[in-house]
Amino acid sequence: MRRPSPLGLSCFIAHVLFLALLLGGCSTSGRELKTPGPTRPPSVVKSAGTMDFTLPDATAVGELPDRHGAQFGNVAPPVSWGNVPDKAKFLILVVDIPKVDSGTDDASVLWLVANINPATDGVGENQPPGGDIYIPWAGPTTGRGAQVKVRFRLYAVTKPLADPTESPLDIVIRLDRTNVGKSEFVVPYAPKAAS
Repeated sequence: MRRPSPLGLSCFIAHVLFLALLLGGCSTSGRELKTPGPTRPPSVVKSAGTMDFTLPDATAVGELPDRHGAQFGNVAPPVSWGNVPDKAKFLILVVDIPKVDSGTDDASVLWLVANINPATDGVGENQPPGGDIYIPWAGPTTGRGAQVKVRFRLYAVTKPLADPTESPLDIVIRLDRTNVGKSEFVVPYAPKAAS
């Protein structure tokens, strides 16, 4: 009778131990796994930039819900952020309809909040965002079946925004040059309800 080689025996023992660990790890120790509950649709994050920036209540198809529109309640949307650069002393939130969709010479600004504490992680629906509100939420307006794109931008800066007489376009131009972090995403607003 031939004796197994030490290498073959070692491999056999290693496989047996591996299977024992694998099967032992599959045990639930008497607990049963619960069926997961319903999940919310994923947040819309097209955040090209340095910070995480999301719209938690986006619809399943990634649109701004009707209730945020001017004709359906004008409810300010919740936004969340994270991974703010350490250098940031303030955050500035700008929400607008980009020039291509606004039909005007510059973007139609829907919301501008400056000097937000960077230690915060967002703002709840229809809640005061903290900081200085330069332009309060004024939801987008469009007819049923029509669509506009709404752009959300978050800037991290080292100096507060201090000139309330500066135009929103000038503010954004300056922020694009002086920020220490920026993230943005665009969501469509296409109301389904009858106005």
